[in-house]
Amino acid sequence: MSAASGSSDNENTPQALATYKTVFLILAGACVILQAAGLGPLRDSFWGFHLYAFLPKAAVVVAWIIVIGAAAFLLLRPVSPLSAGGVGCVARRIPDWTGLLLVTIVSVLLFWLLRSQQSLLGDSLPLMIDLPKGQDFHPRQPLTMWLQQALYKSLGGVFEADGATPPDVAFKTTAVGSVLAGAAFV
Repeated sequence: MSAASGSSDNENTPQALATYKTVFLILAGACVILQAAGLGPLRDSFWGFHLYAFLPKAAVVVAWIIVIGAAAFLLLRPVSPLSAGGVGCVARRIPDWTGLLLVTIVSVLLFWLLRSQQSLLGDSLPLMIDLPKGQDFHPRQPLTMWLQQALYKSLGGVFEADGATPPDVAFKTTAVGSVLAGAAFV
C-alpha cells in the first residue's frame, strides 16, 4: 500500500503498461513510415533506411507482415493485472543494474567477436581513407564523423603496433566505435 494514495502500487500497473504499449506502437509506426519513405519517395534523402532495396521482394513482404502482425497483436492483446504482477515479481528478484550490466557485457563481447571483417560495404571504406587524413566532419553524419575521429586519435596508438597501416588502424578504431554504439543502444 502506498502511504500517499492509500492504494496498492499494482493498481496503476495496467494503465502504465497500456501507456508503454501506446508509446511503443507510436515509435514502431514511425519506423515503418521512415522505412516506407526510404523505399520510395525519399530514397535519396533517407539512404540509411532502404535496407530492403538490397533484399528480394519476398523478404520485404515477409518483414512487413511480421511488423504489422506484431503491432496488431500488441494493439488487440488485453492488459491484465495478472500478467503485470507476474512481470513485477520476476523483476524484483534480480537487481536492475545486475541484469543490465550482464546483458551489456555479453552484447559488447558478441558485437566485437561478430563484427564485420571487411571494409568494402557501407561507410567503412570512406572512413578508412578519411580518418587518417584528419577529416572530422561529414555533411550527412557530422556527429558520427567527429566521434570516429576522436576515437581514431585517442585509440590509434593502441592499434599501431606491429606496423599496422593508418587505414588498418582506422578500421579497428571504427570497429570500437561500432561496438560502443551497440552497447549504448543495448
